[in-house]
Amino acid sequence: MLNTNTALAETSYASTDNVVIDDGVTADTADSHATSQAIDDSASTPYLARTLNAIRQGASVAGLLRMGGAALMVFSLSLFLVQGVDAASDLHRYLLLLGQTLLLTAAGFAVGFILKEPRGARVFFSLGLISIPANFAVLGAMIYSIAPLDSVLTDYPTYAKWASTSLNELLIAGAAALVVLVPMCVFCFAVMARQSKGWLSAGYLLACSTLLIPVRDTLSVTLISCVCAVAVIALLAKRQSNTERQSTDEERFAKALLFAPAALLLARSAMLYDVDFHFLLAIVIAIHYGLRHCVKHPSKHAWLKTSAKILSASSAFVLAGMFGSLINSQFPFIDPFLLFASVLLALNIDLVRLMGQSRTGSVMHGGWAGLCFAAIATDILVGSAFTGSTTSLALAVLVTCASVITRQRLGAILGTLSIIGVVLVNSADLFSMVLDTGWAGMAVAGASTIVAGSLLERYWPVLKLTWEQRFGARLETNRLHSST
Repeated sequence: MLNTNTALAETSYASTDNVVIDDGVTADTADSHATSQAIDDSASTPYLARTLNAIRQGASVAGLLRMGGAALMVFSLSLFLVQGVDAASDLHRYLLLLGQTLLLTAAGFAVGFILKEPRGARVFFSLGLISIPANFAVLGAMIYSIAPLDSVLTDYPTYAKWASTSLNELLIAGAAALVVLVPMCVFCFAVMARQSKGWLSAGYLLACSTLLIPVRDTLSVTLISCVCAVAVIALLAKRQSNTERQSTDEERFAKALLFAPAALLLARSAMLYDVDFHFLLAIVIAIHYGLRHCVKHPSKHAWLKTSAKILSASSAFVLAGMFGSLINSQFPFIDPFLLFASVLLALNIDLVRLMGQSRTGSVMHGGWAGLCFAAIATDILVGSAFTGSTTSLALAVLVTCASVITRQRLGAILGTLSIIGVVLVNSADLFSMVLDTGWAGMAVAGASTIVAGSLLERYWPVLKLTWEQRFGARLETNRLHSST
């Protein structure tokens, strides 16, 4: 029994020795493999770095070549519209234009499926989508030559003279455009944004159809362009609220194309017809909305964010002046500076809400309050230089209330000083005005004040919470954007 246990122990010890020996051999082998792998990695690292660098350089050069080629294609399309080709009629020219648009899509198809290069294919498809409004604009010119809805007379340059000699030619051009442009639009949007191809195609074609309306009066064209842009904004806002996924670069480009017809309407009026105040107002509104979008979706670069804020504040200043002038022309009894200050306040509040930064908001509100205070002080010192006593008091109350609501101390101080100054300097005029209203006017004023107090007590908490929630949510969003 003892011999048996001793044999088992020796066997166990021997097996243990074998395990230890085997583990040692395995460890040595693993170390040698690791060392050789490290040597191989160190030897291949420069080669891998050179390979990645070559790939990056090739991609950069390819991107530059694609951009250059796209610019040449757009320039070629522009030359075709300006110079044209030797054709028997404008119908023949228009069919050639449709053929050029169709060739862009065919080129994208060939590059994508034959050369297997998707980026180059998307460039051609993008150019095809860009050329669609040009086709609609030319077809609109041919419609205008047959059935104009106004009588705007102008001396068109050679490249802008597109006319149809008969209704049959117009029907042929319309049928050809329908056959070529609609399927091409759906296909290109399917490539650029597959999940949104349906509503993007429908929205783009509807927006382009505004170019077919046979009117050339600047005011009518401006109204059509504004309605088109507002409809596109509403469509994008609705679709954005229904989805939670992030858009790709191609999909963002496709969405931006929806504004191309409205921009082309304004560009056509600016190039071929006389512009007026309403046209310039539409241009300023478009610029301000674009800058507002840049503020709402800030760039990663600090200088771009700062530039967007400065330019948006400047466009708000210009837009407020134009709106004040427009409203005053229709309602002369309203003081223009009061209108300007009110519109500028609303635009500043909107921008500050989007920026969500207290320092930027303080600077913008302080500048607005300082401007109003300067106008009131000039009125007090010079005597009705910009505003009257009633308007000065209303403006001072507006500055005070807006500053208290937005918690801007400097604006509240300037507003309070303005109220005190206006009341002290114009106390006699204000008192005479109160007496001239009589007992009936005083009764109406008193009842209105009581009702205003009751409404304020009833709805002020809800309004305050809603205000703070909107500003707080935007502030948190901007803080997350800046941190990422």
